[in-house]
Amino acid sequence: MDEIDGKTGLAHLLEHMMFKGTKTIGTKNSRKERDLLTKIGKTGDRLDREKAKGDKSDSKLVGMLGERLAALQKSHRQWYRSNEIDRIYNENGAVNINASTGQDMITYHVSLPANKAELWARIESDRMANPVFR
Repeated sequence: MDEIDGKTGLAHLLEHMMFKGTKTIGTKNSRKERDLLTKIGKTGDRLDREKAKGDKSDSKLVGMLGERLAALQKSHRQWYRSNEIDRIYNENGAVNINASTGQDMITYHVSLPANKAELWARIESDRMANPVFR
């Protein structure tokens, strides 16, 4: 509700990113993945700064950074498993997995068998405390 006109959608983006996994759910090697995500972030920031210069940007540098970013992103794919939270839930009898963004909150929905309450608590506490925005 506090977003600025013309700069909206951050909460909705966060809703989707929270499905990407955590430091332990979805990673094949958390250290290698973390290192690559750091490099991706730094390269993307540098590319954005150069592009923001508009007509004064160095097109050669923009091209080189774009290629480096694409290579890093491709390399990153080997270190994570997509949709791991959904997979774990589904293998444990979950239905109605969904999320929504409202004016004041993001909600996550999942229906699980009663004997899976501990699993739910572990996944959701990890999702809130240790998200990885892949």
